[in-house]
Amino acid sequence: MQKIQTNKKAEKASEYESSGHTIKCVLYDRDCIGCLECETCDLDPNKVCDNCGKCLDIQDVASIKIDKIYASEADYEADINKRS
Repeated sequence: MQKIQTNKKAEKASEYESSGHTIKCVLYDRDCIGCLECETCDLDPNKVCDNCGKCLDIQDVASIKIDKIYASEADYEADINKRS
């Protein structure tokens, strides 16, 4: 695993040096220094991020609970008046 991270680091440094323009850091307000902190997994700091998405709180399916269905606007208004 360390070898992969070292190769990535060398690749990033090479890209940084050969680019001719300054690459901005995505994490901090500075120029990229090739530290690869942006490539590190948030859940396992010893792992290079592989974009698995496990660190994101995204649900595949969302649901809502429906309390009541009104057949007409008059039914809705009658229910609102009952509650008041």
